[in-house]
Amino acid sequence: MTTNDIAAARRFAVGLVASQLGLTALIAGATLLIYGSRAAIGALAGGGIGAAANLVQAVFFFRHGPGADPKMVLRGMYAGEAAKFAVTVLLLVVVLASTKVAAGPFFTAYLAGFVVYWFALWWGGRNAARREGAPH
Repeated sequence: MTTNDIAAARRFAVGLVASQLGLTALIAGATLLIYGSRAAIGALAGGGIGAAANLVQAVFFFRHGPGADPKMVLRGMYAGEAAKFAVTVLLLVVVLASTKVAAGPFFTAYLAGFVVYWFALWWGGRNAARREGAPH
């Protein structure tokens, strides 16, 4: 990967997490207006878990700079996936065990984060193919 590729991938990761947080805020805001604060807090918790897990994964993945040994980059990728899983499980357990979270808004915002993630991967792949001249 070149320095430009790594910079673009970092921007993509930051944009992904920002998009997840933005959608979470929209869901929480609408939930607050319709169902009240308890439901909005549930939505914030659900969306926040997904965004936090993706942020942790990105930090692990990008901790090695340009020119790093490919084995180190691969280890960072695997460590990021493991950390993402661990953070997700830990936060789910903490939130679901410690609060009376409104399940509907919680899982709606949590799952909406996956929609953002999948859309971002599709969009990023589409743009990468366009830059490389591949049919899209």
